[in-house]
Amino acid sequence: MLRAMIQLAPRDTATDDVAPSLRELRALAEFPVVGERAYVIDQGPSDALVAKAIEVGDDSRLRFPFRRPSGPRSPQLGPVLKRNLDPKKGVEPNATTVAATLSHFDAIAASKDLAAKVFRRALDAAGPGTIAQKTARVIEALTSIPEKKTVFVCLGEPPGDDPDYATHLLSMIRKLYGIDDDAPEGVCPVCGHSARLGASALKGAKVNFLNKDNHGVFPDFDVARAADRFAMCGTCAGAVASTYINLKSELRVIIAGAPALVLPYIVAPGARGDSSHTAWDILDKARNGKATDAAEDDLLYYLAEESSLASFHVLWATAGDSLDDVTGFITDVPCTRLGVLSKVNKLANAWSGGVLPVRRVRPLDLALSLVGKLLDHPGGKRAERRNGLHLAALRKQIARAVYLGSPIAPGPLVSELRDIIADHLVDPTVDDRFVVYNLTQEPAPPKTAKKAATELRLNAASWIRHVALLVHYLRHLEVLPPMTLDERYAPRSERLQTLLSPPSGIDTDAKMFAFFVGVLFGRLLSFQGAKGVNVRSNAVTWLRRATLTGSDLPALYVRIREKFTEYDAERSPVLREVVFDTSELGRRLGTNIPLNADTTMYFLFLGQALSTEVFAKDDHALPKESE
Repeated sequence: MLRAMIQLAPRDTATDDVAPSLRELRALAEFPVVGERAYVIDQGPSDALVAKAIEVGDDSRLRFPFRRPSGPRSPQLGPVLKRNLDPKKGVEPNATTVAATLSHFDAIAASKDLAAKVFRRALDAAGPGTIAQKTARVIEALTSIPEKKTVFVCLGEPPGDDPDYATHLLSMIRKLYGIDDDAPEGVCPVCGHSARLGASALKGAKVNFLNKDNHGVFPDFDVARAADRFAMCGTCAGAVASTYINLKSELRVIIAGAPALVLPYIVAPGARGDSSHTAWDILDKARNGKATDAAEDDLLYYLAEESSLASFHVLWATAGDSLDDVTGFITDVPCTRLGVLSKVNKLANAWSGGVLPVRRVRPLDLALSLVGKLLDHPGGKRAERRNGLHLAALRKQIARAVYLGSPIAPGPLVSELRDIIADHLVDPTVDDRFVVYNLTQEPAPPKTAKKAATELRLNAASWIRHVALLVHYLRHLEVLPPMTLDERYAPRSERLQTLLSPPSGIDTDAKMFAFFVGVLFGRLLSFQGAKGVNVRSNAVTWLRRATLTGSDLPALYVRIREKFTEYDAERSPVLREVVFDTSELGRRLGTNIPLNADTTMYFLFLGQALSTEVFAKDDHALPKESE
């Protein structure tokens, strides 16, 4: 993974008249983005300081080189800093950090460092007086900046064109790597060359793998020996830093619903003339080919087209100022696997009929966005904690299995689906008037094609049908076990027969019985809704917060039939057909139906969502409130 980042290090495009120190610094420092505004703080007409805005262009941006210091309260490395404004905490860097920074500048200004003139200029810009007086004026100037977002600010004239300052800042960066004259020499574990090694080189390069609160991400990880494992030479650390600083936005992809970095890696060029020769070429293709395929992320799209001996790594982490909070990773995924998935996706996006959704909230894609969309608890803020690390880990486990073509046990997925079903049953964001609609019907199609892309909603009924699509897709990829080939009951109802194709996952009579009972339960919800009954406090409570098992299904079936009798519902020939098949299947199975709660609730909920497919509008009219 580190070698991939080093291979991706941006190429040197500077002209020969640029000093070597400036050339190196421009690869290792952060700069404002073209089109934004940076600020220069200097003395105004009175004692107060003035923050003057500068429109950032291709050249002017390079005057503002910034590198974050080692700690949140450490002095800033130079006169260029990043100013943040938190409504609760105030301006950052705060007064304590600014005071430490000015004291640090004072020491350098008094030294024989060739860059001392830059730091004296910064101190002069802060005005006369003590460190405390200077600090108060600088904080006032930072607070006066009208922008709420993070902006680059320089105390005095920006020093980005000064080679002496570049040399000074580069020496500070090497100290961030832990590499100085006392650093031990050894063989760099990344490049294999002999050099001085820095124990903190990786963290100094803005990549932090030290997840002390998440040991499960790196099995058998010994925090105490992290310095030994991650020591590297300055050249490799600089390449890693350069890749992250300059390319993090181009490498960022949302995979399985979570932000990640995708790192291409070329082992050797392929035989075809159109193959990439470096990982950088892949990024160039992705950068120049935006919107080539709206269904795919550009970087993944071009990786799928790659004919070199190429692979890629996925690293889920917080990609902010530093790469931090690593929560999972996948290594050495062959690009040819993405090519296979791309072909499968084109076929899978044409699947239709049976239990599959009529209108898809999004297509199956290389970024596995449907996994992130479906493995999510409904309920607004109430469910935020339930959508935490545990569910995120399952999404990443599925992504890893899909990308590497490896199987997973279905148990954790089905168990999580039952928990989500339980939340759908009590979702407080659904108005009581629409509970029946939410549980039994897909949302109506958007009225115009223009609204189709923005208004396609995912209610409970649509969600479970999309889940059936995802599960069938994972079976097709051999990530989940295939359906069994045991002989099943053949229903008399043609409407039920059309729903039992392979996407349903119904491969045993027990699952079929749960599905049929679900169809009847969905019909009962429609009857009660038409009579004005609050189903949330009536029929829905029969599901006991999604804890029913196979042995509970016969009693639920009897209870549903009793309500049908009360409503005189079985006048409908379609309903009588479904009742016949359910009764016949139940007679064959008996009362001891071998299904756990996870499987029972999945097929019960799926049948409930499909009830409107079985009972068309022209069938037996729903009872009126007066009946």
